Amino acid sequence: MGHHSTYTDTANGPPPDGMSARIADDLLVGADAIADEIGVPRRRVYNLVEKGLLPCTHEGATIVASRSRLRQHYARLLGAE
Repeated sequence: MGHHSTYTDTANGPPPDGMSARIADDLLVGADAIADEIGVPRRRVYNLVEKGLLPCTHEGATIVASRSRLRQHYARLLGAE
């Protein structure tokens, strides 16, 4: 997959003002980052978002998700909780 960006990438510098490192470490910014985290192609991320099946939000046109919420979501789907 192509390059993805998260606030934890050293290339992107420190978290934005007012955002703790803990929150930034939990964020996945962009479809590529989310796809890498859950092990699916980027297009599948867009499909899941369009269907409302992925816990995420948007920052403008960019999809943003939380690693911890994704883990909880898939744990529930798999009956692991």
